[in-house]
Amino acid sequence: MMRSFKFQALLALAFLLLSSTFFSNPILELKDRVLLNNNTTIFGADVVKNSNFEIPEILYRLVIAYIPSNVNYMELSAQVVANLIRQNLKGYEVHINSDKIIIQRRKEEVEKDFASLKDVIENFKKTIEEKYGKGVEVIWPPFDSTSPNENNVKYSYSYTNAGNGYFNILVKEISNGKVLKIRNFKVHLVLQRMVVVAKRKINYGEIIQEGDLELKKVNVFGKTSTFVSDIKKVVGKRAKRNFNKDDPIVLEYLETPPYVTRGQVISAYVSIDGITVTTFVRLMEDGNIGEVVSARNIDTGQLIYGVVEKGPRLRILVGEKKEE
Repeated sequence: MMRSFKFQALLALAFLLLSSTFFSNPILELKDRVLLNNNTTIFGADVVKNSNFEIPEILYRLVIAYIPSNVNYMELSAQVVANLIRQNLKGYEVHINSDKIIIQRRKEEVEKDFASLKDVIENFKKTIEEKYGKGVEVIWPPFDSTSPNENNVKYSYSYTNAGNGYFNILVKEISNGKVLKIRNFKVHLVLQRMVVVAKRKINYGEIIQEGDLELKKVNVFGKTSTFVSDIKKVVGKRAKRNFNKDDPIVLEYLETPPYVTRGQVISAYVSIDGITVTTFVRLMEDGNIGEVVSARNIDTGQLIYGVVEKGPRLRILVGEKKEE
């Protein structure tokens, strides 16, 4: 009897061990570091370590983060990433080994050996022109250009985009396979263009006049906004944001103002059987020529509707209402 009980207990223990081994959820382990090439989107599959089972298809579509092209280093909360994966992927355990996941862009290595630092500078400028077009000026900080007193000195370099028009450049001085010196430079890329800027502070909602503007040379390298080089294209536009003095005027933050605006007092008229009656109304909404707008009679307060005409004036609609 005792022997039978022990046998049953061993069977139960074996079942528990087997069930925990064969029937537990598969485990996904998150990386501590992700290296980027040219991609700017991090997906779930990018942050998961290789395992013995195939990575679920959904992780190749699950967006974890968007990394701006000018950002070379970013830290993500590992716990937040793990929770996001758990919400979208059922039946898996997600393990983390660190409190953060480091996102880092790979350095761009230039394999060629150069005879002098001057050759490095010229090669980098050529590389930048191939990437961003001619006209980009590379501004180097002051540095000692003296070559080391060694024979067969060669130079190699790598660079990373530090954002906001700056690049970090690492230059190695090498002789007979030995690194003699490593230099770090932070260079600034500049692309000067004549663009329209604010001559004074322009507030949100203002109608911009010619006297509010001037042309100035501005560094537009790396900027994605649409700048303007013709003052006439800006005059008469309404600002959709504040522009401080010397701020470049950006087309995305301009709009064509309506012909008439809410609160404006204009004349209104109605013609019946050859008789024309004129009054004054206060507009209740913005409008352009040909549009139907609502207004209130200044004397009676009565709500009326009319068509905006050049002047401006309002042709009152008798017995008609504005279509919704």
